[in-house]
Amino acid sequence: MAKILLPQRISIFGFVEGEVEEVFVKYLKSLYSPPRQIHVRVYTAGGKGPSYILNKAHRIRGGDSQYQHSFILLDTDVAWSSSMMKTAKARSFELIGNTPCVESIFLTVLRPGTDYSLKSSAECKREFKKNHMPRSNVFALGDCQRLFPKSLLDSRLSRIPPLERLINILQGGLSSTRPSP
Repeated sequence: MAKILLPQRISIFGFVEGEVEEVFVKYLKSLYSPPRQIHVRVYTAGGKGPSYILNKAHRIRGGDSQYQHSFILLDTDVAWSSSMMKTAKARSFELIGNTPCVESIFLTVLRPGTDYSLKSSAECKREFKKNHMPRSNVFALGDCQRLFPKSLLDSRLSRIPPLERLINILQGGLSSTRPSP
């Protein structure tokens, strides 16, 4: 009797800055990661600065990783030091930056004609909440489904490199290890 060879399942470690990013990455995972082929674990740091997030990701994942790829999604409103980026590379973490915050990515998807990367994190958060989350303080899966249907995300990907890279990873495209602030 012949053995049936199944493709090896890709295992990805994802670490994000806060709860909003966690909900969004899990939503993207549900849209773009084939469940039998790609396993994505997503953890959150609960905020704080880039070095804290990197160190916490390393503690949770451990040094000897069973993951084929590890990424950290974090804001760039607090500068990334060159030593933090070197440490991330040495620990095999790909850094993906939201400039200045994840809400700027959301706003760019929803209103592609405006450059939100030049606005402050506080301005982006305020505008996103006011225009897209007026009755709620909690960003949930239902909000992702309502605001970011797959067809809309697909149409905006090429103009939002951090989002494009994140989705590429969730689909199993693991080739890059360069930071993308």
